[in-house]
Amino acid sequence: EKFSLHDSALPERIKRLIAGRSFEEDGVGMSEARILILDDCVLKTVKYRRENEDTVRVMQWLEGKLPGREKLRWYTLPDELF
Repeated sequence: EKFSLHDSALPERIKRLIAGRSFEEDGVGMSEARILILDDCVLKTVKYRRENEDTVRVMQWLEGKLPGREKLRWYTLPDELF
């Protein structure tokens, strides 16, 4: 199933950030996550589970410790984490 910005349940603030930009959907991996690769960032969408919050905390801890520009943002809805 191909990702569509228009049919998606993305929060409006994320839609505004990526509107009009080209992206590639990455289907590699074993999780049910949806991964959109843009030219300067990656958007990952997963069903909300407690362990996903742990992943966010690890990413926050890693910020600034790895080479490259990094800015982690996340948004939580009742059943999804972006």
